[in-house]
Amino acid sequence: METKTNKGLKIKQFLSNVKRKGSLNPLSAATLRTYEQTLWQFNSYLNNREPTVKLAQDFILYMMKTGKKSTAARHGYALRKYFEWLGEKETLLLPTAERTPPEYLVSEELERLIKVSRTPLEKALLMFFPDTGLRIGELLKLNLSDIDFENGFTFAHREKTGMDGWIPVGKETLSCLKEYLNWKGIKDRNSRVFPYTYWELWHWLKELGELAGLGSRVHPHIFRHTAAVLRRMQGQPIDDLRDLLGHKSITSTMVYASLKSKELKEKIKPIF
Repeated sequence: METKTNKGLKIKQFLSNVKRKGSLNPLSAATLRTYEQTLWQFNSYLNNREPTVKLAQDFILYMMKTGKKSTAARHGYALRKYFEWLGEKETLLLPTAERTPPEYLVSEELERLIKVSRTPLEKALLMFFPDTGLRIGELLKLNLSDIDFENGFTFAHREKTGMDGWIPVGKETLSCLKEYLNWKGIKDRNSRVFPYTYWELWHWLKELGELAGLGSRVHPHIFRHTAAVLRRMQGQPIDDLRDLLGHKSITSTMVYASLKSKELKEKIKPIF
């Protein structure tokens, strides 16, 4: 049983009960560790004072003065979740991320690429890459046993960060993937889903980019950014994107935090 370390901060209760608003469930262990680290730092800052939104805002400003904006934003996001869990209606203001989002493809450009695809393989790549946000190395490691067609998941082998885990895949993407597997004749569960090299995939995507009139912009990693940016613009929470992309630290995901969502635009009506 937890003893309060100050006049009201409830760390273990929060970590045991916090839930995400997005489609991925539950929160990953890495996300919970990040939240816990923030709460203990905030606890030290409180120095036995009652935790309030105002003090949390002061803490964020203090972190901005002593460190990077991205770090302050990471702490601020965790504290925002904490006070939402407490039922506080006042919202914490977070600093704008220091970095601008990387280049990505809009939905219309993805559709153009899919239209010029010439084989079930190319269409499967154009669907699977932006739907999962996998790195090319992670995609090339996939075996057929890593695809859960029934429940709509694929297993991500995160050698770069060690954040292995199941991530969701859409029905249309899985249908397209099945068509490709039948076309390729891949049936053994231990067989690689995409038995190709990095340079083969890179070459095919470059060709498709030229055919779609997108020039040299199309490369394997742009689909990873696209997976994050398009979801963020639809209002997907940052901690969901972190788990989707397999980032070890949420600081890496904060590059997408400053994106404005369509949901916000719909809520706030124009004056004129």
